[in-house]
Amino acid sequence: MQFDKIPIPKKESPIDKVVGATEELEFRIREKVAKDTKEAKYSRSVYEKYDQEFSVEHLELINEIGSLLPGFLQEYGLEEALEMDPEMIYIFDASLIKAAGMYEVSGGKVEIGVSHGQLDNLVNFSHILSHEMIHAQSFHSLDMDYDERKTGYSPSHRDEHTFTSVYDSDTDSFPLAKLRRIGLKCLSNEGDEQVDHFRWLNEAITERLTITFLETHTKDIQLIAHRELTWKNKLFIAYPKERLALDNLIKLLYSTGHYESEKEVFKLFTHAMLNGRLLPIARAIERVRGQGAFRELASFKPSLIAEFLKNKFLY
Repeated sequence: MQFDKIPIPKKESPIDKVVGATEELEFRIREKVAKDTKEAKYSRSVYEKYDQEFSVEHLELINEIGSLLPGFLQEYGLEEALEMDPEMIYIFDASLIKAAGMYEVSGGKVEIGVSHGQLDNLVNFSHILSHEMIHAQSFHSLDMDYDERKTGYSPSHRDEHTFTSVYDSDTDSFPLAKLRRIGLKCLSNEGDEQVDHFRWLNEAITERLTITFLETHTKDIQLIAHRELTWKNKLFIAYPKERLALDNLIKLLYSTGHYESEKEVFKLFTHAMLNGRLLPIARAIERVRGQGAFRELASFKPSLIAEFLKNKFLY
């Protein structure tokens, strides 16, 4: 990948912030994650892996899209870019996992999966790959868990949100660093249940950025430069309800007269997703619909979005 051509600072670690850690501990965690990301062999379970390798064409698309995306995302708030090593990307079995693409952050590394059922159509492959790469470039934070003081560490201490662990000399323990945020998606424990907040909004922003990216740069990607973009004729549409809800939020905020364009409003959302700053978008929504309105958006399910917007946000 010709990362030297990307006009944006490079970041070594996918982790941008570690909440609840000392400065020295945060540095060591980010350093460990960077090392693990570079050295990981990306071995996966039989459940996930599909016995097929990427073709030369697929590898070319991975390199081209990985090189073009950071410069495009810089306009929308990306401040540092993670280099997309092709070894981060794998093929999974579509008969076992009902998804077109996957983005996983676990075990101290990041990885992207593409369904084997999406390999034949290079436009769809490019679309899925771009979407998942945008997730990888988004803001990532960890939260330190000091609830249990451990004198050692083993995988049995993990749950699905546990990312890594390092020795903390101040407490003589191995606190767990758990995922806190990926883009706008916030992860938390509520009792015994692990809950993802703002997932719908995170996916809507990511998909809208994906479409804009490919509409802007398809001409620069040689293998798909002369092919029709498939969402134009509705062959591939992702997160339609979520994107409709986002569009209505954007229209609502634009209608206040505080913004020059809907694109300026959209950038409030993308900046929050790419660089982690939630306060501007939270304030913008709560200025219109009152205190707590932003939090109300956190736990929506797609089936409830339209009714919520009808009752709360559409005027």
